[in-house]
Amino acid sequence: MEKLKKGDKVEIIANNRGGFPVGTKGTIALDEGCIGIRYKVVNSVNDFHWYSAEELKLCVPNKQRIKTLEEKVESQGQAISELKIIVEQLRKPSATVSTALDEVAETVEFNGANYRKVSRKVKHGDLIMFPKVHESWAAITPNKLYPVIDRAGAAGFLDDTNCPINVYGIYKGYDDVASVVVYERSVAEQTQFYPVPPAPQKPDANVLRAEAIEKAKKLVKRFEKSLIHFVITDRKVIAIEQYKDGSIKGFAHAKCHPDNVFNLDLGKAIAVGRLKKLDVTEFENAIQPDGWVVGQIVTVEKDRAEHREFIYRVDSVTEQSSNLTMLFYPGGKASADLTGNDIASLPIIDDTNAQYAINK
Repeated sequence: MEKLKKGDKVEIIANNRGGFPVGTKGTIALDEGCIGIRYKVVNSVNDFHWYSAEELKLCVPNKQRIKTLEEKVESQGQAISELKIIVEQLRKPSATVSTALDEVAETVEFNGANYRKVSRKVKHGDLIMFPKVHESWAAITPNKLYPVIDRAGAAGFLDDTNCPINVYGIYKGYDDVASVVVYERSVAEQTQFYPVPPAPQKPDANVLRAEAIEKAKKLVKRFEKSLIHFVITDRKVIAIEQYKDGSIKGFAHAKCHPDNVFNLDLGKAIAVGRLKKLDVTEFENAIQPDGWVVGQIVTVEKDRAEHREFIYRVDSVTEQSSNLTMLFYPGGKASADLTGNDIASLPIIDDTNAQYAINK
């Protein structure tokens, strides 16, 4: 019990020698009585009796009691939190923590190159740093930068004894992104040391067209010893197979779409492929040419009455001009050959004899 003093408000909790009834409240008027019975308590009408400390209870105001209890609760709460931390530390293996992850530098310089911290698993070319090192890892230094190397497909590094070990591994306790600080070379220096290769050039339509035509020729050649002959009429190719006695064994045909460019080799491949039940989708969907080359056949624009009647062969193609020779004119040969870059828009209708460049 706290030491009582003059002026304290008290309550009588025992009455061993007579005096005020138990429960009476009063004020200590004197605290210098004889040994054991030293407190003079005065009630509300100024009567008094002497009491020992064991017979009195200090009356504390509610606000003061609440404050005292709150302080005790706070103190005990802090003690409990500290105990929890100690328990968690005791449960974990003994380790030396060098620094917190959020205190690690965002950028570092290593061998003259700049690196930046990233939040991901490591890959070849990165730097790593272990912010936490287990006491049993004598060959790894906290906060030291280690270049990442390849270890049979896994990310590794050389420890302080030049021994190669893996970066990640459950036996280390490091098997997640947050456990290892990763630095990658800055974007500017990646470009400087590892130039970005140019994007591959997409082959133009004429190149792809030429490749399809070459494949078509090879398919037709596979059946050159068969009794197959072709009939060509009005942008249509018919493949007819015969028996040795001349009777017809089977036939199939391929007709060029009005909006597509006719090519005899593609037509033959489609017809013979259909005859032999082969997949000829590649030839049916062959890309259309997108530029003039020597040997193509062109005509006037589709909206003109002479479309497919005025027919020209491309004899030369240059950046400055092209030369066309008229092949057919209703009523006979005309001298209306064309020269100049103003005719470059004439549509192509046949490229059977086109001199495409072939990629070797």
